[in-house]
Amino acid sequence: MWMIQKRQEKKQRTWYDVQTYIQIYNCMGFLMQVEVETVNQIIHAAKKPVMTIKPMAAGRTTPFVGLNFSWATIRGCDMVTVGCFNEREAAEDIEISLAALEHRAVNIAKRSSPNMKQDAFGN
Repeated sequence: MWMIQKRQEKKQRTWYDVQTYIQIYNCMGFLMQVEVETVNQIIHAAKKPVMTIKPMAAGRTTPFVGLNFSWATIRGCDMVTVGCFNEREAAEDIEISLAALEHRAVNIAKRSSPNMKQDAFGN
């Protein structure tokens, strides 16, 4: 009886009223413990909203790719979190996210490229 009481006391001390989950989630699977497809299924099966982190795979993909992937593959109640160095980066990430959610073209400045003298850039 004493052991049962101790277990119940421990259970009460360690029970948390969780309102959201946090999960690393990005198109590259970077830092994710299992495949992207599996994490996507876990997110869609979650009983509470999921706060996703690392959508740009710690700089391994562009904000355009990372944020569009995240917003396109999570539920309406889930969140995408980003880290920004300055106000310009924050504004760009917000514009990309709003464009993804509104299904419209993004309105941001042209990104720098290692080789700007390419036909694709009209040069």
